[in-house]
Amino acid sequence: MTDTAILIEIPPVYCPIPAAIHPAARRLEERGLLWMRRYGFCADETLSAMVAGSNSGEAMALVLPHADEDRLQLFTDWCYLGFLMDDLMYRMGDGGGAGFAPLAGRLLRTLENPRAGLLGDDTFAAAIVDVADRLQRLLTPVQHRRWTDLTRRWFLGTIWEKAVAKAGTPLTLNEYAALRMDSCAGPLWFGLCEFARAAEISDREMDAPPVRALNELCWLLVGWDNDLFSDAKERWLAERAEVAVDHAPTLVSVLAAEESLEPAEALRRAATVRDHLMSLFVRLRAQVLPSASPELRAYLGEAGHMIRGNLDYYLRPRTTRYSDPDGRSPGALRFTGGFVDSPPGGVEEPLPLPSIAWWWEQLTG
Repeated sequence: MTDTAILIEIPPVYCPIPAAIHPAARRLEERGLLWMRRYGFCADETLSAMVAGSNSGEAMALVLPHADEDRLQLFTDWCYLGFLMDDLMYRMGDGGGAGFAPLAGRLLRTLENPRAGLLGDDTFAAAIVDVADRLQRLLTPVQHRRWTDLTRRWFLGTIWEKAVAKAGTPLTLNEYAALRMDSCAGPLWFGLCEFARAAEISDREMDAPPVRALNELCWLLVGWDNDLFSDAKERWLAERAEVAVDHAPTLVSVLAAEESLEPAEALRRAATVRDHLMSLFVRLRAQVLPSASPELRAYLGEAGHMIRGNLDYYLRPRTTRYSDPDGRSPGALRFTGGFVDSPPGGVEEPLPLPSIAWWWEQLTG
C-alpha cells in the first residue's frame, strides 16, 4: 500500500442478506489462474498482478456459494478472462464504441458457434473458443440460448456506454438507469444464478412481469453497487491520465452533475438511491416466492447471494482491481464500508424515474 492512499468511505448500505462463500473458493482460484497461465495471460509480472488482482476465484465463490463446482469453475475462468479483456481492450479509445462493435459481433458469434473462425490470431481467441466449447457442453440448449442473449444485452450496453463517454454529454439519472443495467453485465451475472444448475426455469415464469422486474432491478442494483467503488477509480485515472481517455459515467458522477453535489456528498446520495432498489428487491421477491417453482425459488435465492457477494467482493483486501486503478499503483485507493439490516427511512418509496417506474407497479401489497 502506498503512503498516500486515498480513503474512500462507502456509506453503510441496506442489505439484509447474510454473507456466504462456496467451500471450493481456493480451488476455483488455483484452477482459474492455472488456466490463465496456460493461455499466456500471466507472461510478465505486471500482467500476472492484473490477473490475480481481479480476485475472480473468490468473486465467483461469493456470488454463487451453492453452485455446482464444475459449472462454477467455467464461470470463474470466464470471469478472469473477462476482467482482463475489460482492462486491456474495452477501455481503449475506439471512436465511441465503433471499434468495439465489430469485436462484440465476432465474440457473440463465437459463443454461439465456437467453430465460426472469426477471431483470427487475436490474443484472446484460443481462450474464448475454449470457454465457448465448454459452455456448449455444460449448459442445456435453453440455457445456452439465454447465455448468448444476455451477453448480447451486455455488449449493446457497453457500446452505448462507450458512445456516451466519447460524447461527454451528461446523462440524466433516468437515462443512466436504462443504460447501466446492461453495461455492467448485470444480465449475464444474474443469468449465472440459473446456469449454476442444470435445471431450467420456464419462459412462462421468467417472462412474468414481476419476475422480469426483479431481473431488471437486480441488473441495475449490481451496476450501481459497482459504481460506489469504481467512481473513485475513474476519477483517479482521469486526474492522472497521460493521454486523454473517455471515462464511463457512474451513479456518483451522474448525481454529482445532475444535483450539483461534491464527490463525497454524491457518494452518500448514491448509496441512498441504490437502497431504494434493495428495498424493492426484498419486497418483490417475498411476493413472488410463494407461487414460484422450485427452479425459480432457487434462482431467486442465488440472486440474493449475488447482490451480497458482489458487495463483499469489492471490500475484500485481495481484490486490487479498484484499489490499484492503473495496475501500477498498489494501494492507491482504500475502501471501507458496511451493511445495515433494516431499510433506512424513505427508501421504500419509488424512485421518480420513468425508465424503471414499472418495477414498483408490480407490488400488490
